[in-house]
Amino acid sequence: MHKNLSGQIRRWLERSSKVCDGRIKALICPHAGLRFSGSTAACAWKQVDPSAFQRVFLLGPSHYKYFKGVALPSESCGVYLTPLGDLPLDTDTWGVRAALQALRLTGAFCEASISEDEEEHSIELMLPFVRHTFSEGVKIVPMIVGDLKSLEDCQKYADLLINYFLQDENLFIVSSDFCHWGPRYSYFYLEDPQPGVPIHAAIEKMDRKAVKFITEHQGQGFYDYLESTGLSVCGRHPISLFLLSSQALSRNDSSVSYAALCTTRV
Repeated sequence: MHKNLSGQIRRWLERSSKVCDGRIKALICPHAGLRFSGSTAACAWKQVDPSAFQRVFLLGPSHYKYFKGVALPSESCGVYLTPLGDLPLDTDTWGVRAALQALRLTGAFCEASISEDEEEHSIELMLPFVRHTFSEGVKIVPMIVGDLKSLEDCQKYADLLINYFLQDENLFIVSSDFCHWGPRYSYFYLEDPQPGVPIHAAIEKMDRKAVKFITEHQGQGFYDYLESTGLSVCGRHPISLFLLSSQALSRNDSSVSYAALCTTRV
């Protein structure tokens, strides 16, 4: 399994192009099964220089448990296991307070149990790319983002992350798929449907409008568009949190492949 997965990721990356100039600061990557989304995620990961980072923040939505706020891993968890090797969490090392401890001490975060953490796939599907890209030395800060009812709720957590976003050694990964359409998701809305336009094209048009708000860093516009259309972007809260956390930066954003994006620091 290790060789098959590593080889597949390597092939996806080899087929991707380096298109972003400047220092990468954040990626938005899909989290469908790797066989469905791996090639798209690779387009974003291709832009990353692993020598530039020491810590990776991972923000993913909660699919399996409803809760308000943002959850950090259990204090009893010190490492995430992947088929490609272990990924240590950014916890205290020889008395030096690391990011997870500092965030816990704010009192703003809840805690995900080991079983809840293991069930959630939005962060899990980012881990093979993290481990493949950073062979060693990097530490991770996973966050499962629950229900953030308003931009004010997002801003509360963004204020706690802005300083980390400004530090050059930190890379932020936001895990999100875009529109989920059909009976399985109870979502059938099409914005301005036109005769003869296939459903998949109408869905893509809505997704691209959402992506445009992201690339233009219009946090309020992104939030309002999703509110008005009900667009089922499962990572809406992590994306909103990212947009507010990154607002202190001068940056350029690029859509490197449909539903994979990168942010570069100017």
